[in-house]
Amino acid sequence: MSKYLIASPDRYGRFGHQTLSISAGILVAAITDSKLIKPRYMYFCDKWNQYVDFSRSNHVCSSLKGSFLKVSYVENPIPDQNGNRKYDANDLRSILELLKEICKAEDNSLIHLPFDQTVGKLLRLYNKNEYRYDMKKIYKFSGMQRLIDKKYVCIHIRRGDCTPSVHPAWYVNDFFYIQLIELLARLIPESWCIVVCTQGDISWITNSVPKSLINPEKLKVFSTPQLFTNDREVQDFCIMKDADILFGAASSFSLCALLLGEHKLTFDITRAEYHPIDSVIRVNPDYEVKYSLSIIEHALQSIIHQ
Repeated sequence: MSKYLIASPDRYGRFGHQTLSISAGILVAAITDSKLIKPRYMYFCDKWNQYVDFSRSNHVCSSLKGSFLKVSYVENPIPDQNGNRKYDANDLRSILELLKEICKAEDNSLIHLPFDQTVGKLLRLYNKNEYRYDMKKIYKFSGMQRLIDKKYVCIHIRRGDCTPSVHPAWYVNDFFYIQLIELLARLIPESWCIVVCTQGDISWITNSVPKSLINPEKLKVFSTPQLFTNDREVQDFCIMKDADILFGAASSFSLCALLLGEHKLTFDITRAEYHPIDSVIRVNPDYEVKYSLSIIEHALQSIIHQ
């Protein structure tokens, strides 16, 4: 006997957003000894369904047997400012309330999780190998050929929907990234290359980096003009996931690549006060650039020449 959960990710969310919402359902199912009814990516993210099989998770079921006693909805009694009744997954007391509501339900109940339930601090569970492995086996990238045929450092630069006036808390200025690219060009071995994955105009990169880097063997820049899922976005994600060293951005897209990859070293350029993944080195872009780059250089020196 078990309880069965139904996740309701925001269909207008993109890959990272929907993935983390579904992950919340999987992790809650694991904690409460329940099963999540097999979800799928929707609308903007439909293309991703060809790369995923959620039924591979130990905490997901793709078929149901027997009769059900009750259909219920688990919702926060106090809606947020947008009227959403999801639980605040960054508040441990709120997470506990969510788990208690599920545990109170009768066996063989169908339980709808809140719309667009976020994962928050539940992501900390992915520091445990059993949960990380469960997530990795869901995604079917293993048969795909590595897109860059040499060792490389990848930088995800969030642009497109992120500008100094729109989502300024997530925006990191051009100067920081140009300094980072120049640092990496100085430190990485001759046989490596630097790869940038971003959106929109890339002239600010090509016009600012040293002329010696204007060479596809040294610097590769991939940019997609669209905000919704397309083949280029899938390609960029695989490039980020397969990187030897990855610099993430303040982005759920980055976070998923950090979780699913087998990187030698990972950084996140973020203003967040903590990072849910223990192995990720957090770099605050608001610190003096020289100080931030010194943190990166120190970490790279111990890894890059192995």
